[in-house]
Amino acid sequence: MQPMDTKIVSVIKKFSYPMWFILAKKDVDCSCVDFHTKQPVPGCPKCLGTGHQVKIVRSNAAHQNDTAMISGNGLGSREVNVVPVFYTLTDIKCEEGDIVVDGNEAFVVQHYFSEHSNESKPVYYKIVGAPLKNNVDKFMDIFHETLRGAGYE
Repeated sequence: MQPMDTKIVSVIKKFSYPMWFILAKKDVDCSCVDFHTKQPVPGCPKCLGTGHQVKIVRSNAAHQNDTAMISGNGLGSREVNVVPVFYTLTDIKCEEGDIVVDGNEAFVVQHYFSEHSNESKPVYYKIVGAPLKNNVDKFMDIFHETLRGAGYE
């Protein structure tokens, strides 16, 4: 029988495909950030509207939408596919607020976990996100233009 770690790794490899991870250096502000309001320019090609210097990383990951239970007084309860989760074998070192681009969709990282085996070493990494809501079309246009400028089609 195969160890559990080997099975998990094989499933992640089977369902993984290339995605982009936009990692913001939170301690380095972009020159587009307004001195008074501390707000970035949403269409800035240098920081992609994050307000910070960014590093763009391409890595394989598997995407799954987890369900969330929604309930309330008078509403009853139901499950909704609202929580995008990404599984990768590479330690991308995401932080809260970083962005995952999967095809033509963008997600803001909410949590980043390293999942460990019985030997206490990381086996895979789990990224929980939320859909990017503000200026999505503008963000995707700028992101694709940045990729084209770097030689990606």
